[in-house]
Amino acid sequence: MAKDEITEWPVPWEAVEGNKNGIVEHVSYGALRAFMAVFSRLPDGAVNLSLAAIARLAYLLSKERTRAAKEFLDQAMGPGLSSAELDRRVLHAYRHFFRIIYETEVMHRHISLENIRDNFEIEMCDEARELADSGTGCVLISPHLGNWEAAIVIIPHIGFSPLYAVARPPRNRPMSIAAQRQRERFGARILHRNGAMKSLPTILRAGGSVGLLLDQRGRGRSVLAPYFGRPALCDRSVGVLLRRLSAPVLFLSCTMTERPFHYRLSVDRVLQPDTLTGLSPIGVATAVNRGMEELVLRAPDEYFWLHDRYRKAPLEFPPDWSVEPEALKIFESLEGTRG
Repeated sequence: MAKDEITEWPVPWEAVEGNKNGIVEHVSYGALRAFMAVFSRLPDGAVNLSLAAIARLAYLLSKERTRAAKEFLDQAMGPGLSSAELDRRVLHAYRHFFRIIYETEVMHRHISLENIRDNFEIEMCDEARELADSGTGCVLISPHLGNWEAAIVIIPHIGFSPLYAVARPPRNRPMSIAAQRQRERFGARILHRNGAMKSLPTILRAGGSVGLLLDQRGRGRSVLAPYFGRPALCDRSVGVLLRRLSAPVLFLSCTMTERPFHYRLSVDRVLQPDTLTGLSPIGVATAVNRGMEELVLRAPDEYFWLHDRYRKAPLEFPPDWSVEPEALKIFESLEGTRG
């Protein structure tokens, strides 16, 4: 369903813009557009070589991000990774990230509203299909895995519409305006991360769905919850809302296939509302993190390991930290439920 075909949006459109709008931002954005106009027309072989070179340069120049990525990978994948293997995986993470930027830029040349289903393989468990067919408002959760920008393209067309995706815009205002226009082209709307939580109840009561990327470091009021076995700061407001909203929570991923600009959207984990209502915000965050960990470990080469996930979090949980045992067992109880 295209954006202009949706007659009622439960929450009005809003401009999701960055806060920097000076000459430097306009020049930077213009230079980026000019570069992408040339780069996006290169043959595939040249694109692959260029992405590898850019990734290598970023690996060498972004020393703090590279260090954080190695720490993150070592925590998630186990201490058995050699130094050479860590280097390879971090380089691959850089290359994957820059490929997403490239693919997002040229996606509109390969995907249109007329052929959109030809570019996606859809895998949904029975519970997810029933929710999509019923028009029930849902919360859709994903880590930064595969091509999360491509997920916004297809989700409104498989039953989860109207769709609102929560995002933090680039600080560069011209760039943020272009990003919002691109993200909304196929039938979604974007909500600014700051303040978006207030709109969720209205959207869900109206049968709309909300997409959240919840694997980033929590800011403001946060709680500590394990992410790959280590304390990580998680957004407390999300935990509070998820247990109050009485809406199903679906875990999804949009990973790449061997065909260019062709993706596999998988939705095979559903938490019914009563699963989370009795948990504390820490318990909700723990359950959500477990769900995202499962998705990441299925396709670790397509994950955004470059985020400094454990920044400002302690190495160990404080002595008084606790979480409900049932929060740790939720995904164990869901084993074998895939459709």
